[in-house]
Amino acid sequence: MWFSIIYNGASVLSLAVVILIQYITDSNNLFMTSKATKGISSVQSMIFKRTKNLSISMMSSSTSLEGRIDTRHSTDCASWYMVMVPLAVYLAVFAISTLMVFYTSIQPQIFLLLTLSGLFICGVCTAIATTGVVGTAGLFPATLGINPFFNGQAMGGLLVACANFTASILNGPLHFVLQYCSKNIPFKATVHNTNELVDEPYNETNQEKTVCIAYEEVSLATAGYFSMGTFVLAACMLGYDYVDRYKRRVRKNSFALVEDESAKSPDKVDKDGDHNGERLELLVVDSVPESYTSAFDHSVNGNLSDTDMITNKIPMSYQNHKLITSEVRRQDSNDTDFTEATENTQGVLGSVWLPVRGVAVSLFFTYFCTLAVFPAWTSELISDFQCTSLSRLRNDLFVPLSFVIFNVGDLVGRFMSSAIKIEEIKNLSGKLVWISIARTFVFFFLFLFCKARKNRFQNWIPFHADMQSWTIQFMFAVTNGILTNIAFCHAPRLVENRTNPQQVASAILNFAMTFGLLIGSFSSGPFLEFASGAP
Repeated sequence: MWFSIIYNGASVLSLAVVILIQYITDSNNLFMTSKATKGISSVQSMIFKRTKNLSISMMSSSTSLEGRIDTRHSTDCASWYMVMVPLAVYLAVFAISTLMVFYTSIQPQIFLLLTLSGLFICGVCTAIATTGVVGTAGLFPATLGINPFFNGQAMGGLLVACANFTASILNGPLHFVLQYCSKNIPFKATVHNTNELVDEPYNETNQEKTVCIAYEEVSLATAGYFSMGTFVLAACMLGYDYVDRYKRRVRKNSFALVEDESAKSPDKVDKDGDHNGERLELLVVDSVPESYTSAFDHSVNGNLSDTDMITNKIPMSYQNHKLITSEVRRQDSNDTDFTEATENTQGVLGSVWLPVRGVAVSLFFTYFCTLAVFPAWTSELISDFQCTSLSRLRNDLFVPLSFVIFNVGDLVGRFMSSAIKIEEIKNLSGKLVWISIARTFVFFFLFLFCKARKNRFQNWIPFHADMQSWTIQFMFAVTNGILTNIAFCHAPRLVENRTNPQQVASAILNFAMTFGLLIGSFSSGPFLEFASGAP
């Protein structure tokens, strides 16, 4: 439990610092970029008032565009470092841990201190890197960004659970027999070549003491684990760098298209006084006042009243172009929004928090419930046929199998979420909150009726079958996977499709998730005592 508290506590602390820094930075940017809005407003005035001095305004727009490109580059660099630096530190920790495996002369206290320090650093790096990755993934469609990321995360958990299950098979059931089945003949008879040990009565003196002992023998399995982790982290760094370069290349091509269009017809003016209208609309597609764009965005979702409201304010050609380019920007991650300097008086953090707060609360309750039960209580669950069945799945492999079942359910839930059309669900944020709260009460209640080593409600269990316990654990994991993916897929749709708002939204969601994990870690002990009836 304490390892989980240290890890999740480090994550919460680091994300709180990230959110604070972003808030301060955004506040400063609002002040520093106020001059840039004047140049953009001149272009807006030219479009909507149909003035004839278009050439002068276009020169001003070009100057503003160059400034926006510089701002974009700065934002991209910040997001790149936000991911790559934590991953590099994470990789260094794993590399050092790999080397430590081969030093058997390290004192136990020093080894414990280094382990806890590495755990704290990994918690910080994971939280910050995940925030950056999810923020970048939110710029892409869910099928290309969020879903693959979280599905891969669940698949990694499943691989670890399978590796743990395989290791349990190879270790054999001897320790389990000595601890739990010393007086039961059926399963005890399956242990070969250990007659002397098995025949010895089990008592408290035979039980292993949980003390910190010296590290005296090199563990090749541990070295292999850290080596594999180092390799995976290096691959993640290369993969993210490729995605980031792709995003920048798409944006660069879009800027090149704008400049190319202006070079082809610099002096073209139509009968109504429009100067190269198509290029102009592309330049200012995201420079329209927020009241106009928000109204149009609502009309995309089918609100006819909003459509009527803006019809007389925005030219039809702009409305059509806005609809097309908004879809292209989401599909191609063409992060070319030029209104980053015109956020409302609340700042980016305030404007992002309001729409995503429901999703954040949902993630908090989802992971509070998950960690309060898993793995503290699920590790105490046992088979109804423990020590009376010859199958190892009913004995020493029951808990390792439960971990596999949970991770399979989590992966299934995340894949199932991709089939849910979240854009068709009204008030989805509110529904996520109530579903996550209901899930907490339902599964807290259901897990009390699973057979455990100690369970104060043992006599109230209506059915005595392992399938009951496995089914509850599987559905528990499925709901965790579904709620997680839906929340992270829904949140990017609630904020602007730009790097800065997406990063802020990602930081808020990850803070809520890790805070739920932290509170769940603290709650796992009291829940375990309540369920087991321990004093």
